[in-house]
Amino acid sequence: MTFLLSIGSSAMEAADEVAVVLFVTGEASYSQHGKKGKVSKHLVLGKEDTLDTSNGRVDLQVGSSAVIRVAPFSKIKISELSSTSKDNSSTVELVSGKIFAKVDKSPRKENFTVTSASYTAGVRGTQFVISEEPKGNNPQAHEHSDIPDGIFVKEGEVGVFSSGGGDFSLNANEQAVQSQEGLLKQPLAEFMKEKMRVMDQFRRLSDENYQLLKEQKLKNQQLLESTKSGIK
Repeated sequence: MTFLLSIGSSAMEAADEVAVVLFVTGEASYSQHGKKGKVSKHLVLGKEDTLDTSNGRVDLQVGSSAVIRVAPFSKIKISELSSTSKDNSSTVELVSGKIFAKVDKSPRKENFTVTSASYTAGVRGTQFVISEEPKGNNPQAHEHSDIPDGIFVKEGEVGVFSSGGGDFSLNANEQAVQSQEGLLKQPLAEFMKEKMRVMDQFRRLSDENYQLLKEQKLKNQQLLESTKSGIK
């Protein structure tokens, strides 16, 4: 199945945005332009980059308005990360595992989408969790391994599309849990309300610091491209 969270689009020319590691604990790795390395604070990632936690967890600011926590033994790919003067567009592919996401409202329209093999989810200004483990695998035990496959909404509204068929919305304090019959919509479980309290503590970088890291990423990319051209 696939979950998708999506928000509008714009025909205007888009500019690249970045994702910035805010916090990391334990072991986590990333892949960028064929290079692999260990995740560290203030690491800057971009479109097509991947992040893989083992026994660690990572808090990642995605673009200027969203913060996600990648739970232990999870893998994500940044599929889209751009903006125009009117909207922000971010797509995070949950390859496996679990992520907590907080999307702040901003003057721009937020097109924040999370996809997985079974569902797609899209939001503007909300807090939610999405979970999907590989079929046939026994997930590693960790602090959030008791979260079942599904989508869980603490605040705001999430539009859900399931590859099994059916579009629907989840509002605050609702969840859709994977079952043999497909996604089962129900009230948010009490234990999930407790787990999701942590998102109240998620904090973005200041706009100034975010822009500085974004500009440094662009300069590094231009230098890399210039070096490659010189070699040719």
